[in-house]
Amino acid sequence: MSEYETHVTVRCTGPAELVRLEEWAAVRALKVTHIVLARGRTVSQPMLTVPDRTSHETLVPQLRADGFHPVRVRVDLATLGSTWAVLAVGHNVADHVLGQSDHQAANKGAPTAADVAAGASPRRGWAACLAHVGQYHLVMAGLLALVWQFIPLPLRHRGPGLCAGGVRLPGAGPPRLAGGFR
Repeated sequence: MSEYETHVTVRCTGPAELVRLEEWAAVRALKVTHIVLARGRTVSQPMLTVPDRTSHETLVPQLRADGFHPVRVRVDLATLGSTWAVLAVGHNVADHVLGQSDHQAANKGAPTAADVAAGASPRRGWAACLAHVGQYHLVMAGLLALVWQFIPLPLRHRGPGLCAGGVRLPGAGPPRLAGGFR
């Protein structure tokens, strides 16, 4: 499984040209998806999909040489969608089912100013909050690892550093997608 998928949209002037494109793609073992919109300037949008980010550089000239009209090339990071789906479901499991005990939920709040004035520690809820955050991230990592057993997502870590809560820690360098942009 590649990290990238490239979609090349081809303008077909009618059903006969769409059939010709499907036959052309079948000979080359390319996937064809035909998107039909309810309205708009271009309601028929046949699209060829290749499992990488560079073969469109040879695919587009081949299409043109064979009389087709490619009109758009879009490169997607395939890992992003599948990882997002796992993490979106994982959030609900981690936050509402397995990632927080009743004790943590009841005790993770900060004390009020009146509580602190009465002698309560201003850090009273920290232990419960940190326990919840730790348990939450363990559940999320476990779910991602479980899915990874069935869908081999090409996830990898590059370089030193850690990303926690969207904040890059010192020494982590700038955030970037694996493989960079082209």
